Amino acid sequence: MLFKHRLYRDVLRLECLSDITLKNANLFKLAVISLAREGVTAVEMDLHKVDLIDSSGLCALISCRRTLRKMNIRLVLIHPSPKVQLLFGLTRTGPLFEMHEPAGFPQPADHQMETLSRFQSGSVPLLAI
Repeated sequence: MLFKHRLYRDVLRLECLSDITLKNANLFKLAVISLAREGVTAVEMDLHKVDLIDSSGLCALISCRRTLRKMNIRLVLIHPSPKVQLLFGLTRTGPLFEMHEPAGFPQPADHQMETLSRFQSGSVPLLAI
């Protein structure tokens, strides 16, 4: 799973750059949870580049939501692609998630974005932001 992340005040923005499938769902979930730190009140997950979320990916998203909720952190899905919106509609899981367009989140300078490369099996790095 490849995504970019940045922190603005107390909101962590994750921009997913690939599909969420059986191949990467567990590592995706571990990465999201590891980046949600103390002081973060919301995780905004940008899904506009995601074309496919399979059943394992959907389970990972639901698991992230559940874990973040226990940490008192909101999970907000933003810019879901039409295919992802269709998935949520067909599976009737859309109401489980808060979804909207971001408001007032400043555009990053190139040097402010960090890219998480593919996680090595069993090793999820905790990155300093």
